[in-house]
Amino acid sequence: MILEEGTAWDIPIEVLLVKNADVALEGAQGVVTGDSVILDDCRSWLNLGRWITEKWIPEAWIVDLKSGGRHLRVTEAEVGKFD
Repeated sequence: MILEEGTAWDIPIEVLLVKNADVALEGAQGVVTGDSVILDDCRSWLNLGRWITEKWIPEAWIVDLKSGGRHLRVTEAEVGKFD
């Protein structure tokens, strides 16, 4: 499915199924994963989750944890959803 969808993109795509992704991706560039061990050991990574959220879920609540949550914008109507 990834390769089929990827034909619409003008970028090279490689899909591999391996037993030990940690070892296979060590030192790799352009890695997409949520695994912290792999993120620590790869050369570069893409935050695909953020891109998907910003592009396709514009109404998502995003909290900037670096700011201690000070940049969370919540309207009165949204607060009522949790009552």
